[in-house]
Amino acid sequence: MLTLPVLAAAAALATCNFGHRAANAPKELEQYAFLVGNHHIVARGWDAKAGNWQKSFLETRWDGRWALGGHAIYDEWTGPVPPGSNEKPVLGANFRMWDAAHQRWSNMWMEDRHMQTTDILSKMEDGKMVMWQVYPKSDPEWKAVFDVHKDGSWTRTQYVKNADGAFALSARRHLASL
Repeated sequence: MLTLPVLAAAAALATCNFGHRAANAPKELEQYAFLVGNHHIVARGWDAKAGNWQKSFLETRWDGRWALGGHAIYDEWTGPVPPGSNEKPVLGANFRMWDAAHQRWSNMWMEDRHMQTTDILSKMEDGKMVMWQVYPKSDPEWKAVFDVHKDGSWTRTQYVKNADGAFALSARRHLASL
């Protein structure tokens, strides 16, 4: 049951207690350490027909902390809501743990719209974190790439598999710590 760690992590985020990486935790936890903190998000969609990023954007939050005694990372996502909309934001949470046996990350995503856990794997490729969904099977298939910038901000770019079987740009979220 995941309820207690989720509640404990959510309470810590509310008080800005980000915790710390355990001294005996795998060094690979540093690969996702950029998620620890409170982050302001500017989200833009990709306009494939025009071949550029949409001018309009939505703002929201992404907040992370060390969890499970510093052996994992827990982060919460508050989805953006278009101005003037009456919809509630999507609320989601991830647990990210290093899987030493497979040399990759095992992530569990939960969100309030579908009320289902989603299994996601990720690994470093060419200095960037790449993640993809494994269960339930997503349609269309997607991958996301995190890129950490020299100024400490980071970007998550989403790609979806098109009819030709190639990954094409879908959306970008530029994030900067508050």
